[in-house]
Amino acid sequence: MKEPELIVADEPTANLDPSARMEFYEAVMKLNRRGVTFFISSHILSELEKIITHAVFINDGRITFAGRINDTMAGEEEEVYLLVDNPEKAIRVLGQGEMEGGYLKVKGRMREIVDKLDDAGVNVINVRRYSLDEAFKRFSSI
Repeated sequence: MKEPELIVADEPTANLDPSARMEFYEAVMKLNRRGVTFFISSHILSELEKIITHAVFINDGRITFAGRINDTMAGEEEEVYLLVDNPEKAIRVLGQGEMEGGYLKVKGRMREIVDKLDDAGVNVINVRRYSLDEAFKRFSSI
Protein backbone atom coordinates (compact mmCIF):
# COMPACT_ATOMS: atom_id res chain seq x y z
CA MET A 1 0.00 0.00 0.00
CA LYS A 2 1.37 3.36 -1.04
CA GLU A 3 1.65 6.09 1.61
CA PRO A 4 -0.22 9.33 0.88
CA GLU A 5 1.97 12.13 -0.45
CA LEU A 6 2.21 15.69 0.80
CA ILE A 7 3.19 18.65 -1.35
CA VAL A 8 3.97 21.97 0.35
CA ALA A 9 3.74 25.05 -1.87
CA ASP A 10 4.40 28.67 -0.90
CA GLU A 11 2.65 31.18 -3.17
CA PRO A 12 2.77 28.75 -6.13
CA THR A 13 0.81 30.98 -8.52
CA ALA A 14 2.35 34.33 -7.59
CA ASN A 15 3.90 35.12 -10.97
CA LEU A 16 1.74 33.03 -13.26
CA ASP A 17 -0.62 34.39 -15.89
CA PRO A 18 -4.33 33.42 -15.63
CA SER A 19 -3.99 30.48 -18.02
CA ALA A 20 -1.04 29.00 -16.13
CA ARG A 21 -2.87 29.51 -12.82
CA MET A 22 -5.84 27.51 -14.10
CA GLU A 23 -3.50 24.75 -15.31
CA PHE A 24 -1.79 24.64 -11.92
CA TYR A 25 -5.06 24.32 -10.00
CA GLU A 26 -6.35 21.68 -12.41
CA ALA A 27 -3.17 19.68 -11.73
CA VAL A 28 -3.67 20.13 -7.96
CA MET A 29 -7.23 18.82 -8.16
CA LYS A 30 -6.17 15.87 -10.34
CA LEU A 31 -3.36 14.89 -7.95
CA ASN A 32 -5.62 15.36 -4.94
CA ARG A 33 -8.11 12.88 -6.40
CA ARG A 34 -5.20 10.40 -6.50
CA GLY A 35 -4.57 10.88 -2.78
CA VAL A 36 -1.98 13.66 -2.78
CA THR A 37 -2.48 16.22 0.00
CA PHE A 38 -1.47 19.82 -0.61
CA PHE A 39 -0.47 22.43 1.95
CA ILE A 40 -0.61 25.75 0.09
CA SER A 41 0.38 29.09 1.57
CA SER A 42 -1.14 31.98 -0.36
CA HIS A 43 -2.36 35.53 -0.04
CA ILE A 44 -4.79 34.99 -2.92
CA LEU A 45 -7.60 33.34 -0.99
CA SER A 46 -10.23 33.84 -3.68
CA GLU A 47 -8.31 31.42 -5.91
CA LEU A 48 -7.89 28.80 -3.22
CA GLU A 49 -11.55 28.68 -2.18
CA LYS A 50 -12.32 26.94 -5.48
CA ILE A 51 -10.12 23.93 -4.68
CA ILE A 52 -9.56 23.62 -0.94
CA THR A 53 -11.57 21.81 1.71
CA HIS A 54 -9.82 23.14 4.85
CA ALA A 55 -8.13 26.41 5.79
CA VAL A 56 -5.91 27.81 8.50
CA PHE A 57 -5.90 31.59 8.90
CA ILE A 58 -2.80 33.11 10.46
CA ASN A 59 -2.72 36.78 11.41
CA ASP A 60 0.13 38.44 13.29
CA GLY A 61 1.63 35.01 14.00
CA ARG A 62 -1.60 33.74 15.59
CA ILE A 63 -3.92 31.05 14.24
CA THR A 64 -7.31 32.74 14.10
CA PHE A 65 -9.19 29.87 12.42
CA ALA A 66 -8.54 26.23 11.54
CA GLY A 67 -11.16 24.00 9.97
CA ARG A 68 -13.36 23.30 6.98
CA ILE A 69 -13.97 26.23 4.65
CA ASN A 70 -17.70 25.58 5.03
CA ASP A 71 -17.33 26.61 8.69
CA THR A 72 -15.70 29.92 7.75
CA MET A 73 -18.83 30.88 5.87
CA ALA A 74 -21.52 29.45 8.15
CA GLY A 75 -23.92 31.67 9.99
CA GLU A 76 -27.56 32.51 10.50
CA GLU A 77 -27.34 35.84 8.73
CA GLU A 78 -24.78 36.00 6.01
CA GLU A 79 -23.46 38.49 3.53
CA VAL A 80 -24.70 37.65 0.07
CA TYR A 81 -23.36 39.16 -3.15
CA LEU A 82 -25.76 39.34 -6.07
CA LEU A 83 -25.29 40.24 -9.70
CA VAL A 84 -28.77 41.26 -10.84
CA ASP A 85 -30.30 42.85 -13.92
CA ASN A 86 -31.84 45.73 -11.93
CA PRO A 87 -29.88 46.65 -8.77
CA GLU A 88 -32.08 49.65 -7.93
CA LYS A 89 -35.23 47.51 -7.96
CA ALA A 90 -33.48 44.79 -5.96
CA ILE A 91 -32.57 47.29 -3.25
CA ARG A 92 -36.19 48.51 -3.13
CA VAL A 93 -37.56 44.94 -2.96
CA LEU A 94 -35.12 43.87 -0.24
CA GLY A 95 -35.21 47.16 1.65
CA GLN A 96 -31.43 47.06 1.99
CA GLY A 97 -28.18 46.67 0.13
CA GLU A 98 -25.15 48.48 -1.11
CA MET A 99 -23.20 48.20 -4.32
CA GLU A 100 -19.68 46.78 -4.35
CA GLY A 101 -18.48 47.01 -7.91
CA GLY A 102 -21.19 45.41 -10.02
CA TYR A 103 -22.48 43.30 -7.12
CA LEU A 104 -25.20 44.13 -4.65
CA LYS A 105 -24.19 43.20 -1.08
CA VAL A 106 -27.02 42.34 1.30
CA LYS A 107 -27.40 40.52 4.62
CA GLY A 108 -29.77 37.66 5.20
CA ARG A 109 -30.41 34.08 4.19
CA MET A 110 -29.40 33.40 0.62
CA ARG A 111 -32.40 31.25 -0.29
CA GLU A 112 -34.88 33.81 1.08
CA ILE A 113 -33.15 36.69 -0.69
CA VAL A 114 -33.10 34.94 -4.06
CA ASP A 115 -36.73 33.82 -3.70
CA LYS A 116 -37.86 37.36 -2.84
CA LEU A 117 -36.06 38.82 -5.86
CA ASP A 118 -37.38 36.08 -8.14
CA ASP A 119 -40.96 36.74 -6.95
CA ALA A 120 -40.47 40.45 -7.74
CA GLY A 121 -39.20 39.74 -11.25
CA VAL A 122 -35.57 40.70 -10.61
CA ASN A 123 -33.29 38.45 -12.66
CA VAL A 124 -30.47 37.06 -10.49
CA ILE A 125 -27.50 36.50 -12.80
CA ASN A 126 -25.02 35.32 -10.18
CA VAL A 127 -25.08 34.86 -6.42
CA ARG A 128 -22.33 34.06 -3.95
CA ARG A 129 -21.71 34.12 -0.26
CA TYR A 130 -18.84 36.12 1.05
CA SER A 131 -15.41 34.86 0.11
CA LEU A 132 -12.49 33.47 2.07
CA ASP A 133 -10.98 36.96 1.90
CA GLU A 134 -13.95 38.33 3.85
CA ALA A 135 -13.88 35.32 6.19
CA PHE A 136 -10.19 35.99 6.90
CA LYS A 137 -11.01 39.59 7.80
CA ARG A 138 -13.83 38.46 10.08
CA PHE A 139 -11.74 35.85 11.92
CA SER A 140 -8.74 38.17 12.16
CA SER A 141 -10.74 40.90 13.87
CA ILE A 142 -12.02 38.62 16.64
